[in-house]
Amino acid sequence: MILGAVDQVLREGNTGRAVTQLQTSLKMIGYDPGVVDGSFGPRTRAAVEVFQQAQDLPVNGTVAPATQTAIAQALEAMSAVKTAVPPPPPTLPPAPMALSAFPPVQVPGLPFYKQPWFLLVAALAAVAALKAALFPDKPARFADFEDTAGLAAEPDDGDEDEDEDEDDEAPVVKGRVVR
Repeated sequence: MILGAVDQVLREGNTGRAVTQLQTSLKMIGYDPGVVDGSFGPRTRAAVEVFQQAQDLPVNGTVAPATQTAIAQALEAMSAVKTAVPPPPPTLPPAPMALSAFPPVQVPGLPFYKQPWFLLVAALAAVAALKAALFPDKPARFADFEDTAGLAAEPDDGDEDEDEDEDDEAPVVKGRVVR
């Protein structure tokens, strides 16, 4: 028999190899006996009782020859199902578009200045140089930030007469109005 001793009745309080085999068998057929430790405790007893009830056996929590035979048959049935239906082969998820659409980063045999990564960096540098040539008065990295944050400076037309009208306002020192 699968549990070793056909004539031995296992019950709560037993320990040893036969109990370890029982716990392993119960776990394999889907009845959780708790930790497989070779000690027939309350969780193993509960798993045996649930198995006995499912198999229409007398529910007493002991593993007599009838329960041992039923466990062995359940194990054989599970192994027959496992051998009859092979598991599907593992499949890899499809590669993201960015990885599959572009050539490898390093092409063997090409000098560094002809490598795809170098050409990409060179193209980006050329775009930055073109933008700087077309818009020389504003650094490219600050232009968008200044516009969206409302920090763009208004051009000074050189007319200082406007400042004379503002003498009525109190001076501001370090963010505080001084009166």
